[in-house]
Amino acid sequence: MVQRGKLGGSGMSTDIQSALIGSICLSGPKVMEECVNRGVTADWFTSDNATVYSEMLEMFSQGKYIDSLTVANHLAPSTDRMHITAHLQHCVDSCITPSQYKAYIRMLAGERAQRNAAELQAVHEELLDSATPDTIDEVISRIQTGWHALSYSDINAEDYCESGLRKINEWEHPSGTDVRIPWPLKWLNDNLPPMSDELIYLVGRPSAGKTAFAIQIMTTAVQAGYPTYFASLESPLAQIAVRQMAQIAQINPRDLQRQGVLPGVYESARKTMELIKGMAQHVTHAGMTCEQLFSFGRIAKEKGAKLLIVDNMKQIRTPQSITNPLERYIYIAQRLKWMRDDIGLAQLVLHHLGRQDQVSWSDDIERDADIILALKLNEEASTMPSHDNHWTGRWIVDCELRKVRDADAGFAKQFEFDKKVLTFRESEVA
Repeated sequence: MVQRGKLGGSGMSTDIQSALIGSICLSGPKVMEECVNRGVTADWFTSDNATVYSEMLEMFSQGKYIDSLTVANHLAPSTDRMHITAHLQHCVDSCITPSQYKAYIRMLAGERAQRNAAELQAVHEELLDSATPDTIDEVISRIQTGWHALSYSDINAEDYCESGLRKINEWEHPSGTDVRIPWPLKWLNDNLPPMSDELIYLVGRPSAGKTAFAIQIMTTAVQAGYPTYFASLESPLAQIAVRQMAQIAQINPRDLQRQGVLPGVYESARKTMELIKGMAQHVTHAGMTCEQLFSFGRIAKEKGAKLLIVDNMKQIRTPQSITNPLERYIYIAQRLKWMRDDIGLAQLVLHHLGRQDQVSWSDDIERDADIILALKLNEEASTMPSHDNHWTGRWIVDCELRKVRDADAGFAKQFEFDKKVLTFRESEVA
């Protein structure tokens, strides 16, 4: 057997891990933002450090304050309080200079790359040990390709075509694990592919039903077996919960606020809320920066979510140094695209239409989106509530497919938006 020297240590330095954890405890959000931007995940850490960092990521995504005390409180129900408190204090003590957190991240990234290189070297040693004079040229080529791939993904023509063939085969013979999230209405399913990993914008003027439609999409996804995370940056949790109850039970929330409603209606509403409690969905209401949203998306992916909904783009917080609205939306749009690329979840983002029915502020949104759905109230086809119709209006909303990547777009369908139960339906209007 050919004897070869080994690359450095096989593990990452726990001292550097602890120092970075300590920096987060001492400096909070700015360190977490840098970690998220650099793609630091829990698998960069080992043992207790991995547990602590995973909890910090979740707290950061929820906009919660992070220090050694708050992290210990969050972990206390599932871990030994004395042990985790002692470990966090060790991390704080390990952090001699909190302001050097960027250096700690670089050192961790370097050690991670070293570990990957060591693992690759072990694979190459096996290849060399089994090589023969007839196969040595091929083995050398594979080794060269392997080292090259450590810096970037080197795809040859055969791999390129194979990836396309795999996708075609998946479409022809979908497996039980393929993500094919259905839309809530037949016309959309007939004209759009199932959701899988697209960046989708649902746009509309105020009161067009964007949030109600997003909730309907979430319910449809969950009922089809696809766990969903919903970041409500605008509406409080109770409002989202009641709207979802109204759609599922077909109960008008306003009826529940009036005197004299039959007791059975309240009971039905409560039973529906119990049903929702057991559904595979997670709804949160908290202000988020782009970095916190990124962290929220990573946590969603780690916990098995297949769809991420963000309501809405306007409420995503940006650095105070960005004061120009156009620059602000360019900043957000770029990061939403990166989030889609890096995380790989179907991502539905709610956004506003301007007064000229254009997507507000940024062409970058239209360029980066895979699908854009526009909702617009059709006043001519709608019937406004009045004394003559006993205050029973009928709202017709035009749903336009503004963009569908690699498919036809530019056509619309009229849906009925039943505001009493906040539900979109196929409309009989031509």
